Amino acid sequence: MQTQKNRRYITRTTSTQSYVDGNTVRKMEVAEEIVSVPYKEPVVKEKAKTAKKKAKVERLQGLDSFSILFLCVALVFAGVSCVKYLNAQADATHMKNEIASLETNIMNLKEENKTAQANITSEIDLDYIYKIATKRLGMVHPKKNQVVTYESGSKDSVKQYGDIPKGTDKGLVDKILGKEK
Repeated sequence: MQTQKNRRYITRTTSTQSYVDGNTVRKMEVAEEIVSVPYKEPVVKEKAKTAKKKAKVERLQGLDSFSILFLCVALVFAGVSCVKYLNAQADATHMKNEIASLETNIMNLKEENKTAQANITSEIDLDYIYKIATKRLGMVHPKKNQVVTYESGSKDSVKQYGDIPKGTDKGLVDKILGKEK
């Protein structure tokens, strides 16, 4: 037996082999006997072909004709749904654009109406109308006892219970402005 200062293992020698005891000692590798096996030529091609056929058959066994038909119908339904959704989106976008265009058109027409109304009111001379009404037509201001005031129940509308008679002569404004019917 032999002991070394820094190592804790024991080396023992026997008549045929030497070995070492301890917890960090490597075990000796023992070679196995070589057994000769007769060489067989591999049958790779046949096994590969049969394996492919078996895999294909196994895949197709899970899908019968009803399953395939169901998948086709589901695929067609999904495609049609996508196309209809895209058409609906396109229609909605077209409608939004058309609404924006019509709103712009309305704004332009309102502006034209305001301009036309301003032109009409600016052409009417109220002093001229007053002179014609008082001097030519003989209109006078009413006296205090001729004016009757009343309280209306609703201030936004007036109900008419009788027909307004149609006159054959010209209206007051037509007479003032000198227009003929």
